[in-house]
Amino acid sequence: STGSALNDTACLVAFPSGEDAEVAATKAMLKPLADAEAARAEAAGDDQLFYMYTHDADMIDSVRDFAKLGDKAPLLVIFDIPNQEKYIAKDHALTAENVKAFADDFREGKLEPQKIR
Repeated sequence: STGSALNDTACLVAFPSGEDAEVAATKAMLKPLADAEAARAEAAGDDQLFYMYTHDADMIDSVRDFAKLGDKAPLLVIFDIPNQEKYIAKDHALTAENVKAFADDFREGKLEPQKIR
């Protein structure tokens, strides 16, 4: 389930604006990146970085409140719940290039962690 993935491993979460078109575009953009990450992690024997997007207003509000994220949208965040850390992208553009660069920087240890709470 989404909740257990979020609690057990690092997850990249895209928060699109509430517009249906942006939510659909975000989902379509993330799918090939998530598939490539699953294949990369399996081949390397690494933990997989899960890719998620939010579209449910109640879930978005509870995650934003929990992690003290405010109302900015779009927003790009990596949650590492097991380590109680979050990484907030400098560039929140929901493009494949930007999301891939953010994930690569995370895997390479180039991002500065912040405490979730």
